[in-house]
Amino acid sequence: MDKCPECGSVNLACFSKQNEMFCNNCGLVIDDTPIDDNTFGSTTVRHSPAEPYMLRAGTNNNNGKIFKDSWFYSTKEKNINKGLSRINWIVSKLNLPEYATKEAKRIFKMAIERDLSVGRDNVTLAYASVYASCLIHSIPKTPYEVVAFTSVCKNKMMRHYRLLKKRLNINAKPIDPTDLIPRFGSRLYLKNKTITLAIEIAMKVNQNNLLNGKSPATIGATCLYIATRLNDDYRPQREITNVSGVLEVTVRKWSKIVAENISR
Repeated sequence: MDKCPECGSVNLACFSKQNEMFCNNCGLVIDDTPIDDNTFGSTTVRHSPAEPYMLRAGTNNNNGKIFKDSWFYSTKEKNINKGLSRINWIVSKLNLPEYATKEAKRIFKMAIERDLSVGRDNVTLAYASVYASCLIHSIPKTPYEVVAFTSVCKNKMMRHYRLLKKRLNINAKPIDPTDLIPRFGSRLYLKNKTITLAIEIAMKVNQNNLLNGKSPATIGATCLYIATRLNDDYRPQREITNVSGVLEVTVRKWSKIVAENISR
C-alpha cells in the first residue's frame, strides 16, 4: 500500500517496535501485521522430544543416511579413510581391475584393525596392500611399478608386504618372470623375436634353478639383456634398468652367470 485510504496522503511511516504502519497526516493505523524477520524465508526446524537436536550433533544426513563427522572419528577410522583414499589413487594409476581394488582395501582394513599400523607408515602400508592384492590375483606388477613416481621406498614397501603376508596369512605366489618380459620388451621397443628369445632363456633359468631367490624383475631384466645381445637388438643396461627397476650392477652380475650356464 503506497497511500493512506482515509486521506489519500502518501506520507506513511512505520513504527518498528510495535510493527505498525500509520499515516503521518491523519494518524490512521494502516497495518499492524508482525514483520517476518526471516531474511531467507526458511522455517524454524522443530525437533521432537524423542529426537533432540543435541543427539544428532556431529552427524551428517546424506540421502537419508546418517554419517559421522570426521572430527568424531577414532584414530583407526582416520587411518582407514586416509589409506583407502590413497589406495584409490594407486589403483587408478596402475589401471587395476575392481576385484583387485576391493582385495587391497580388505587387506588394508585388516591390517589397521589388527594394529599393524602402530609405529609404521600408513601410506607405505597402503602400497603394500595393493602389491599383495596384485600377487594374490596374479597381476604382473613389480614393486618398482607400484611405488613409481612416489616418495615411498621400494625396500620399505617390501618390508611392509612381508609383514602383511606373515601376520595376515596371505597366500600369494611370486610373479612369473615370463609375464614381465613382454611388458618390459614393449617399453623398450624390442623385436618380437628378441622378446621370444628372452622368454626361452627365462624358462631355462627356472628349470636349472640358476636364480633361485631372486626377484622376478631381476630375472626378467637379466634375460632381456642377454637376449638383446644375442639377437643384435642391443639396448644399454640403463634403459633396461629404468624399465624394470633393477640396478645395473645386478643385471651385469647375473647376466654373466646366466650366459655362462645356458651356453653349455
